[in-house]
Amino acid sequence: MYTFITWNEVISTDTPQTICGEEFHHFLELCFSQADYFSLKTAEWATSIESDARNDLQPFLIKQFVTQKWFGYDFSSAPSSGRNKIEIQIYKATTESKVILLKYFADVFLNEDKNGNLVESVQDLEDICFFTKESIVVTSVSHAELLKVSSDAKEIVERLDNFGTWRYIENDRLDVSLIAQLGL
Repeated sequence: MYTFITWNEVISTDTPQTICGEEFHHFLELCFSQADYFSLKTAEWATSIESDARNDLQPFLIKQFVTQKWFGYDFSSAPSSGRNKIEIQIYKATTESKVILLKYFADVFLNEDKNGNLVESVQDLEDICFFTKESIVVTSVSHAELLKVSSDAKEIVERLDNFGTWRYIENDRLDVSLIAQLGL
């Protein structure tokens, strides 16, 4: 597993690293070439008020469900009174759906570009993840600026140096059972 380094002792927490601009386009190209599907989580932030991206992606929607466990989240063992629900949408990874993502989002954490600056998106979607029926390719948690690439995604792994600083974490495994339960 490879983890994207958004900040460390050299990289400021005021302006964490991201993958944006042309690098974002290239990163998405790689993800879409390796994945059959991508997921987006419903963003429940007060500023997440627009559904334009969700509406445009509607023709590619395969499945929508509510869970307590998804990549980067696990509320399944929380006390029942505090057990949050996560709403996930699964989309077909196509050239057309990629174009829609690029229309609304300017970086890998799904921020928007406003006059050359990355700002928090007002769209009601976050946390893009890519996968096939059998394997996980990429996972993210937008608000925490977490991005992971599976060691099995060889074509992406070979090109990680083009997309910033990464750290290999040997025993960090993504839970493949999360996609197995989808029945895709």
